[in-house]
Amino acid sequence: MRHDDLGAGLTGTALYELVAANTRGSWAAARATVQAITTQPIAAYPDEASLYRGVPAVAYALDFAKPSAASRTLAKLNAETIAIVAARLDAAQRRMDSGRPPRIAEYDLISGLTGLGAYMLRREQETALERILHYLVRLLTEPLTVVDHQVPGWWTFDGPRGRPEAGAFATGHANFGMAHGAPGPLALLALSSRAGITVDGQDRALDAGIRFLTKWAQPFSDGTLGWPECLPLRDFVNGPVGGNEPGRPSWCYGAPGIGRALQLAALARRNAQAGQFAEHVVLGSITPPPAPLPD
Repeated sequence: MRHDDLGAGLTGTALYELVAANTRGSWAAARATVQAITTQPIAAYPDEASLYRGVPAVAYALDFAKPSAASRTLAKLNAETIAIVAARLDAAQRRMDSGRPPRIAEYDLISGLTGLGAYMLRREQETALERILHYLVRLLTEPLTVVDHQVPGWWTFDGPRGRPEAGAFATGHANFGMAHGAPGPLALLALSSRAGITVDGQDRALDAGIRFLTKWAQPFSDGTLGWPECLPLRDFVNGPVGGNEPGRPSWCYGAPGIGRALQLAALARRNAQAGQFAEHVVLGSITPPPAPLPD
C-alpha cells in the first residue's frame, strides 16, 4: 500500500480522518495519519503525480485540515502541485501541436489534468486552473484524424486498461467514463463556469460536450437509456446503436457519472432540455424495472 495514494493508500485514510474530525472535533487520529504520510517521501514527478497519487493527492487531503494545522506543509505541496500542472500542460500542448492522440492519463480525472484541475478549483488557484481550462477547451473542440476518420480530441490510442492494446483497440478508443473519459473534462468545465471561472471557448466546449453525450445516449435491451463504456474505432464510426445490455450503474463508467456530467454542463449553459434528459437517464438507470404481470 502506498502512503501517498488517495484511492488505495494512507492518504485516503487521512482524507477520511480529516473530514470526520471537522464533525467530531477530535483531531488526534487525523494528526497521526497526516504525520505518517508527510514524514515519508511523496511522489512529485509530473508523470506519476495526480489527484489520486503523490503531492497533489496529499495536498488535496490536507486541504480539509484546520486552516492553521497544516498550512505550511500545504503551502509547499500546493506550490509543487502548480509546478506539476505546468510541466504536464507543456507536455500536453506539445502533443496537441503534433496532432497525436493523448494517453488516457494525460487528461483523465484519476491520473490526468482534469483531476489536477479539480484540485485547483477547490483551492481557488485561478491562474493554474485557467491554463487547464484552455487545454480542455482544445481537447473537447479540436478533432483528430485516426486512420482517415475524424474523432474527438480526447480519443486515445490507449486501450481501456490505460495502455496500448492489440486487436479491436489497436487504433485506440473513445472512453465515455467519468473517471477516464470525456465526461470528466466536461464536468470540470461546467463546475468552473458555475464558479465564475471561464476562458475563451469554454461555452463552445460545453455545448460540444452536451451534443456529444446527447447523441450517444442509446436504448438498452431492458428499455432504459445509457451510454457505452468504451468504443473501438469501428464501432465509433458506425454510430450509436440500440439493444445492448445495460452497463453497471456506477459513477466511474455508468449512467450516474456520465449523466451528472451532462447535467452540470446543461446547468452551466442553462440548457433545460439537456438537463432534464440527463436526469431522466440517470433515474432510469437506478430504478428497478417493473415486475412482470402475473399470468
